[in-house]
Amino acid sequence: MMQAMLVARVTLRELWVTFRLVLLLAAFIGGSAVATLLPGASTTLLDRLAALLAVATAISAALAAWTMAANRTAGRAGWLVSRSVTRHGYLAGLFCGVAGVGVFGAAASMLLGWLAALSLPVPPAAPVLAAALLAAVGAVLAAIAIGMAVGALLQPLPSAIVAGILVAAGWFAIATAGTLLAGGALSVPSIGRMLAAPTAFADALRFAGAALLTAALALTLAVVAIDRAEL
Repeated sequence: MMQAMLVARVTLRELWVTFRLVLLLAAFIGGSAVATLLPGASTTLLDRLAALLAVATAISAALAAWTMAANRTAGRAGWLVSRSVTRHGYLAGLFCGVAGVGVFGAAASMLLGWLAALSLPVPPAAPVLAAALLAAVGAVLAAIAIGMAVGALLQPLPSAIVAGILVAAGWFAIATAGTLLAGGALSVPSIGRMLAAPTAFADALRFAGAALLTAALALTLAVVAIDRAEL
């Protein structure tokens, strides 16, 4: 646990120094601010918010993959492992560091979505918003876990591209299938009706469960990959 916390602090400092932390927060908060402040109908605003939140999630996967691959290829991960930090402890700390920023950004983005949803004819109930936030956080955790797994295998630039494409393709599949997008409370294209739907709470919980399961599976793959990777 102490090893993971140490690596998480180092990761946050690295993200800050390299401006990746600013980029990640800007993707979530900046995109959501633009989506909600531009003029348009309530449902249109939330549609834009859903799309931009999906883009921010893909960016978080790309940044997680880049960070993992860059630390691995530059020898920073190996330096920590040579000083009593286990590979699994390093992976856990790196995940916690990147995920902490991503979860904060997702929560801020969902807060802006909630403020925009207040102008709907039938605002969503508090339990629906809570389930939506859980689903959004689950989606971000899954994206970052996927990025970690890819970054443990590839070089920085290819890993960022592959991770971003994988997560973006997942969002596209969800959107075209007509299921909930961007955290349960945000759907494409009938977002206004979905927010007021009687099954919105259950749908958001199902989405959250699927996202968290995906995160667990991706982290398992990342553990296997980092055990075999050269640090």
